[in-house]
Amino acid sequence: MTDQQPTAALPPEAPTTSEASGAPEAAAASEAPPAPPSPSGWVQPAAPIAGQWVMPPAAARQGPVSGLAKLGAVVLIIFGLLWAVIGALLVVASRAISDLVGAQGFGEFGDFAAGLFGAIGIGILVIALIEILAGLFAWRGSGLARFAGIVYGLVFGAGSLLVATSSRGTDAAAAQGGALFIGVFAIGYLYTLVVFIFRWRRAG
Repeated sequence: MTDQQPTAALPPEAPTTSEASGAPEAAAASEAPPAPPSPSGWVQPAAPIAGQWVMPPAAARQGPVSGLAKLGAVVLIIFGLLWAVIGALLVVASRAISDLVGAQGFGEFGDFAAGLFGAIGIGILVIALIEILAGLFAWRGSGLARFAGIVYGLVFGAGSLLVATSSRGTDAAAAQGGALFIGVFAIGYLYTLVVFIFRWRRAG
């Protein structure tokens, strides 16, 4: 009787490469979180493309020029026209003064007076032209015209108010009439100053 050798136990069969690699993938797929649901309602706007201009939020909320500011622009235009008339009258008067004084035998003094009045008249005309342009462009919302209107309102408003108050105590009717005329200028310029600073635009 022959002795039978015990058969050695075979080692367990190792998993193939495809099975070994598929097991972690299946486990990872089973553990992956579910996809987020599609957004509904408000969606955040996409970021602007590089180089594309986007209106700033403050400019987007900026409203048109207010009616009060437009009225201030009209005041600048009207006062500018009045100053232009005064300047033109001074230029014309300078020639008349030169002829009148020259006829009296004071030729050099007449030329000096004519030059002085002419220079003052031309200066007033230039200032009046700038004021008229400031009023026109302020009506359309120009920031530079607004700044010019503030300067005119501050300088001429304060100056007119000072002249009007200094002439209040005079008894002459002509002086009182002149003070009233200057007072109208003071009120108009100060009104323009205030509305150009605090009521320039309506809420957008």
